[in-house]
Amino acid sequence: VCMQPISNMQPAYDLKPVTAYRTNVAALSGAMQKESFGGRDCAVVKTGTQAIVEWPVQTGVADIYSITIKYFSPNENIVKGKVQLSDVDGKILHEEALHFTLTRAGKWNQLTFNTVGMINAGSYTVKLTLQNAAGIAVSGIEIQ
Repeated sequence: VCMQPISNMQPAYDLKPVTAYRTNVAALSGAMQKESFGGRDCAVVKTGTQAIVEWPVQTGVADIYSITIKYFSPNENIVKGKVQLSDVDGKILHEEALHFTLTRAGKWNQLTFNTVGMINAGSYTVKLTLQNAAGIAVSGIEIQ
């Protein structure tokens, strides 16, 4: 009789390559505008109305992916946002609520989340939606 113990280990994400997507490939709408901030080209929220950034992304193999958003927030209050991962037909594969917290001067914060299940190789869109987020700067995303 052979047995193998149950393992709850997470996949080795750090062995996969990291692909960065900056604002030069992003589509902006609403209160979001491209601007240089903190030495980087960023998408900056100008008013308290809805702001949207969309990145077209490519995945290489069918797997669970980790997505990291790099941002700067001067707001004392926590700003709520939402991120969606959708396929080329617009079907939402993953949706998650995010909380943007205060960033110390001269630093950048990161928010990381994983896709719930495996996604196939192909083209997708990562859409970040912010409301009442004036002053927040988003420098880009990384997919691993």
